[in-house]
Amino acid sequence: NAARAEPACASHEAVSKQLEQRHAEVPIAMGLANNGKLIQVFASADGVSWTVVLTEPDGTSCIAASGRYWQTVTEQKLGPEA
Repeated sequence: NAARAEPACASHEAVSKQLEQRHAEVPIAMGLANNGKLIQVFASADGVSWTVVLTEPDGTSCIAASGRYWQTVTEQKLGPEA
């Protein structure tokens, strides 16, 4: 799977560059966790591979998960307005 060849943790720049160069993965989603870590999902344009990266406030990034067959889900309206 996509991220197994990468080191577990490195600088954000190094992890991002490796994912782009080796797997054609780029950031497609991100959010800030309550613990201050940045969570990013990287995926290839064709969805064949994806990687979840956690970045500490100091810029150290670690690969948390990776896999295949990423699919984007369209937003569904919930509640009485739906």
